[in-house]
Amino acid sequence: MKRNFNLPVLFCLGLFLAACKKEAQFSPGGADPLIESARNYFIDSVRVMPVSENPRAVAAREVCWERATVVDLSIGKAVLAPVKYDKELFIRTTQGGPNNFPLSNLTRLLIYRGKGGFHAEVVTGLPDTNYLRHPGGPFSGLAYVEDWAGHSLGKYLYTGKGILKYAAPAASSPLRSLSVAPLEVCYQLTGYNYSLAMPYGGYAWAEAPVCTPSMVPLDDPMEGYPGGADYGAVAGGGGSSGNSGAGNFTVFVGHNLITNVKDYFRCFTNTSSATFQVMVCVDQPEPGKRTAWSFSPADGSSAGVNPFDVGHTFLVFTENNGGDVVQRNVGFYPANTVDPIYTSARGTLNNDEMHYYNISATFTVNSALFFNMLNFVSLGNTAGYTYDLNDNNCTTFAINALATGHIYLPSTIGSWFGGMGNDPGDLGEDIRATDFTGMSRSTDQEVHMNAGTCN
Repeated sequence: MKRNFNLPVLFCLGLFLAACKKEAQFSPGGADPLIESARNYFIDSVRVMPVSENPRAVAAREVCWERATVVDLSIGKAVLAPVKYDKELFIRTTQGGPNNFPLSNLTRLLIYRGKGGFHAEVVTGLPDTNYLRHPGGPFSGLAYVEDWAGHSLGKYLYTGKGILKYAAPAASSPLRSLSVAPLEVCYQLTGYNYSLAMPYGGYAWAEAPVCTPSMVPLDDPMEGYPGGADYGAVAGGGGSSGNSGAGNFTVFVGHNLITNVKDYFRCFTNTSSATFQVMVCVDQPEPGKRTAWSFSPADGSSAGVNPFDVGHTFLVFTENNGGDVVQRNVGFYPANTVDPIYTSARGTLNNDEMHYYNISATFTVNSALFFNMLNFVSLGNTAGYTYDLNDNNCTTFAINALATGHIYLPSTIGSWFGGMGNDPGDLGEDIRATDFTGMSRSTDQEVHMNAGTCN
């Protein structure tokens, strides 16, 4: 997913995507007075609150005040700041499909002036698959609103038909199970950290489901307090200050396009004596980090062209028949440049044999699974098959191709200015952190030039 950023948006992107600094490093000079007042209120009155047993509140976290912004809500101006977890936790929901969401990408601190002065609320937006396909549009999914200590203040369901608020059932009327009430739909939130190298050692939890029989039409908000539409704006990126300038970076076409994929894969043969491997190669923007972009120069395939490096994911297929090796590299690109406003274009395949990577995972498969993956990859050059920055970029394509070969890598969703989706930074760290069955991991780039010819 190589993208080129134009220099005029440098500072805007830096504000949105910079790493969260410790509070002691925050310099209020030049900051909006409302942000300064909100920060002082948080330090003096909110941060000292006793923490509940909510696992998302118990985990160590901090507010990124250097990235705080002032947003316009129905009650007036408010302060919105990202919340960064010291050791990343991951969230999965029934609405979000098979995707994992880093909790830091979903959580924001909202501080506003209401009756009695300042109020602080933590808003966690849990997008559904519709929003993942169109993250620039109205938010759809669940929004959890809590105080800093983790006590629930409200849960809201956003659909194309409106906004509903969760009303907890009485203790004497427990929620019915799906087997008893087939018309009941429940949304489950689970959290975990699948990296044993991080604290909690595989710690996981499941929170009480939110079920449709307990969803009620949204009442008018109390005077001086945010309403459901406000929380939807916060969950979707934050008020009216959201994604300005998002269209100023682009994803370019590949440099060595595969015009005839059938001919490109022609030398692979379904021979019983051969062995078959597929390697997924990930060029992370910053090796070892879940970042969407870096200030590093672009790799050798486009050095001097891209002022920022945001990575790429591609596949290498290898057949070895008694020492006769056939090897082909393939990556997925848009046929025309795309950006966070114009996110899609016809898909194309590219020969990525010259492409740098910093981490890879290799799997040995049987011939049937190998050719399943080749058949899926061939779709990338099919008329009508679409590259989309948010839901079918180079990393998504590689994850889906591997799944057709029964290789199931995590689908972790990252976010960037104006969108969200799979990305090389997260996939590289998923590979680094987890020992998948039958996987050989390498952090040293190996020679992966195409090899083998046939008549």
